[in-house]
Amino acid sequence: MIPIASQAPAGFPPPRTAGDPLLPATDRRWLGICTHRSASIQADNGAGLTRGIIGLVSKGQPGKPDDWGALRAWAWGVARVLDYLEASEPMVDAKHVGIEGVSRYGKAALVTLAFEPRFAMGLIGSSGEGGAKLHRRNWGEAVESLTGGELLLDAGNFMKYGASEAVFGAKTAKTA
Repeated sequence: MIPIASQAPAGFPPPRTAGDPLLPATDRRWLGICTHRSASIQADNGAGLTRGIIGLVSKGQPGKPDDWGALRAWAWGVARVLDYLEASEPMVDAKHVGIEGVSRYGKAALVTLAFEPRFAMGLIGSSGEGGAKLHRRNWGEAVESLTGGELLLDAGNFMKYGASEAVFGAKTAKTA
């Protein structure tokens, strides 16, 4: 693995290096893994919308419908991690960096891929409603499931697509 940090995080073994007998001698391609805490960019709860990067931009005021939700804030943060890797880690080939995520972090990885073209690939698992699945159907989690509670993950404008009582009516698939 590429040593991303100068010391391993607590509870983790130090990164393996080229002379390590557990790394195959014939493997000339190294794999580096870099993680970051999304909550260090934006809290993972509605109360955090006046703090983090969203709160910094909105000067601590409640957001407007066009403002970012946590998914976009997390995508912005991951792009800053890639900025660091490009500028400070010469062993990282920034043209071959991917992103992965599961569940809400799968949604965040999809948003990152949509807004940050420098990521070469994504590995998305179980991104659910709001992720990589059909939005309008008559079974399973629906858009209304995402928009019926607190505004957190998505921009406020997404709320109008889950409003069955809206002027334009319900947008769920119709049965025959």
